[in-house]
Amino acid sequence: MPTEGAATSTLSLSASYSATTGTRSLTVQVHPRVGAGESSFTIPVTVQDAPGFTASASVSSLQVTVPHSPQGPATEADCAFSVTLQPGHQGGVSLSAATLPFGTTATISPSRLTASGDAQVKLSVPASIPAGKHPVSLVATDDRGVQRATPIDLVVQRLDAPEDVDSGCSTQGSADGLWLLLVALFMLGAKKRNPRPAGPRASHIW
Repeated sequence: MPTEGAATSTLSLSASYSATTGTRSLTVQVHPRVGAGESSFTIPVTVQDAPGFTASASVSSLQVTVPHSPQGPATEADCAFSVTLQPGHQGGVSLSAATLPFGTTATISPSRLTASGDAQVKLSVPASIPAGKHPVSLVATDDRGVQRATPIDLVVQRLDAPEDVDSGCSTQGSADGLWLLLVALFMLGAKKRNPRPAGPRASHIW
């Protein structure tokens, strides 16, 4: 309890997000206006990480099958992007997609969460994309600038080229029929050029 004539002061401390965690000693010096000389005392100060968050995707890979023609329509694929805020976390978390393959677009709804929950990620994949595995990164960033990246693989397959169809026959069947027709025409032409010699005429006895 303060003695008569004593005064009290309040010391407030704040730490930035980049402050090193742990316990440090803080020395406080007292400079009286009159009377006794300076005095000091030491207090421990502990810095802890602020409550954070976690982020994850509902799948580790997305598979899409695009048209054979690069001029075909885009194909869509979707997954869920989940964010869990730890108790005491302040502010919200913004969601985005990075390292998208060329021509691929991402739509995230909602694009910001202020509480733990899920967002829907929809990828629009163009038909011109090469077949194979393409890395995609889903990123969650809170108001402090802390990021959590979740990698997924976009696996692209391409439809086979359609067969040419003519009256229910395959291309090979049409080629075979054309070849037979050409052979028949050749033989007919040869027959006209080389007619069969006429046999001896029968004689009549009167």
